[in-house]
Amino acid sequence: MAYRITCDGYVLDDPRDDELFVLNPKCNLEANKVGEASFDIVSSHPYFGQLRKKRSIFEIRQDEDPIFRGRMTEDTKDFDNTKAVDLEGVLSFFNDSIIRPFSFPEDFLKNSEYVKAAESGNVIEFF
Repeated sequence: MAYRITCDGYVLDDPRDDELFVLNPKCNLEANKVGEASFDIVSSHPYFGQLRKKRSIFEIRQDEDPIFRGRMTEDTKDFDNTKAVDLEGVLSFFNDSIIRPFSFPEDFLKNSEYVKAAESGNVIEFF
């Protein structure tokens, strides 16, 4: 069973490559929860500078199956310039989203582009 950690397509941890490793990797997964992961990365890592808080997408794969996908929330450097990275799962992206309250289909029909769709009976396709 091999695990791989990637960030925006860059491989951060791969057991087949001696240069690509992270320290203390942890992943906490639960049903219907956001999910969390963390690891430490040394400053000599080839992709040390590629990690971007709240922008980079991280993925953890077990063999070839993705088991975690998320973004970085925290990164702290210690005295040795080793970066401790904390990740949160993709479900947490909804915490940053705003959906204004609306009534369906009344507010939906006010937009003239969707009137034809509503008249055809296929409103959900255009919603």
